[in-house]
Amino acid sequence: MYAISNEIISRKLDIKLACPTGIHIGTLDKHLLKVMKRAGFYRLCFGIETGNQEMQKTIHKNIDLDKARRVIKDANDLGYWTSATFITGFPYETDKQLQDTFDFAKTCGIDFPIFYNLQIQPKTELYNKIKGENVCH
Repeated sequence: MYAISNEIISRKLDIKLACPTGIHIGTLDKHLLKVMKRAGFYRLCFGIETGNQEMQKTIHKNIDLDKARRVIKDANDLGYWTSATFITGFPYETDKQLQDTFDFAKTCGIDFPIFYNLQIQPKTELYNKIKGENVCH
């Protein structure tokens, strides 16, 4: 992202850029956000998926939610429009874990939360696990 942003800056391209389908929040820091802003990025979407740290590990996303809050704050302070995607309906997700996701979405500072219902795809790790437990038919 540094290389792309710096190339845009060096060529003095006057463009506007967004990451509408998601950028991994764990790869960002304030310095990179500043460089991206200079390059013309104005909107970021973060694929956070769950606002519960335990579920982050369960789904192998492993986003540090405290870091996510800091990155979102930095992005907002720099003038980005921010959104994040969340997934509901993970197998074995408790009511409390789901509530943690809703609470995180309300309090993390994003401009637009986006919620999706989990759709388990054939031949994925989750599909195979559930099928092996005879939960899926």
